[in-house]
Amino acid sequence: MPTPRDLASAAGQVLALLERVRRRVWVRHALLAAAAFLLTAAMVSILFRLAGASAAVRLGGAACAGAIVAGSLLWRGRRQRSGAAAAVVVERSYPSLRNLLVTAQELLAAPDGVPVYMRERVVRETARAIAGVDSSRVLPLRRETIAAAIGALLLFVSLPSATDGLRVLQPPAIGGTAGVAAEIDGDRRAATAARRR
Repeated sequence: MPTPRDLASAAGQVLALLERVRRRVWVRHALLAAAAFLLTAAMVSILFRLAGASAAVRLGGAACAGAIVAGSLLWRGRRQRSGAAAAVVVERSYPSLRNLLVTAQELLAAPDGVPVYMRERVVRETARAIAGVDSSRVLPLRRETIAAAIGALLLFVSLPSATDGLRVLQPPAIGGTAGVAAEIDGDRRAATAARRR
């Protein structure tokens, strides 16, 4: 007969997996929000540049627009960052679990009203079934990372540079090329005369 320690260990395995997946969902959402912020900011900056806006207006508008889009994405996805949602995500990637992880998560979250023996059995079976579950396979983050990197590159290219709005100053010409050649020739003569003395 299994001891309480076995049950606690099985419940710990189930909860640890759900927490790992929940954290990956957070990372995915953060990457998506970052990509959305960067891409939106880049587009707004480009639009403002085409409209002839000053660098300060472009920066402010880009930051505000990016923050609104990123914040709304994070707000909209808040329900997907729960333990129950994490169980559903795992079940989609591992259909062999046959809803076992979702049931175990529900029983661990609200154990009242369910016979103890049933809860113990489901949790132990779930712990055995999830032994080979890889959270990086459940939620790969490659596309989100690439999107954030592309957004960062676009924003970097679209932001105003330090020289925006400044005239490029050219050094004054010394009598054109002929003047420069004459000055060099004169320097040589002076150096030759100094050596002779």
